Amino acid sequence: MEKETISVPISFEYLLTVLFGKQTYHGFVGVHKVYNWKTHILKLFNAIRKSIIINITVTDEFHKNELLVISARAVEKIRQCKTKDEVNILAIEYLTRIIFELMGKMPNNWDKRIVNRLEYWKLDEFRKLGYTQTERQKLNLILSLPNRDQYSDRFSDKSELFYKYRVNFRSNNNKFIKWFKEKYKDIYVELF
Repeated sequence: MEKETISVPISFEYLLTVLFGKQTYHGFVGVHKVYNWKTHILKLFNAIRKSIIINITVTDEFHKNELLVISARAVEKIRQCKTKDEVNILAIEYLTRIIFELMGKMPNNWDKRIVNRLEYWKLDEFRKLGYTQTERQKLNLILSLPNRDQYSDRFSDKSELFYKYRVNFRSNNNKFIKWFKEKYKDIYVELF
């Protein structure tokens, strides 16, 4: 296992840097031994597990426990891996399981001859995925727009929204959001 290596591209370094900070991951691009690679994939799954615990608050306990079991099983299985291919295949497998479970449940098309029918991908037998958004979260999204690629060119002054919120509306979420809805109708409709 120690002789085998994996070449990590800049895009994956960027992902890890965004997740875990530049102190640890700036300069991570390059060739790594499998043991080192496995350590970082395990760190990723542990972060996913932590995020499940912290962020999934409106679901049944069975669902949350299932997600935690899948992520724990991924860590257990990846720890046993000896090659980069084993690490990568198990990471893909368990990330896929987590993604489908987050959407409701893992599909079971084992006995289906054709699997492209939409009803075979309807995963809401036990629960349905839905996001809620508080006024504060709406505000945070709006204030982030000037720094997002798809919206940055629509704001000539990057600090305009924040200034309006803090000074003109004295940090009143509702009044600011109402103003934004009137001034930027097209963007508001895209967002909400």
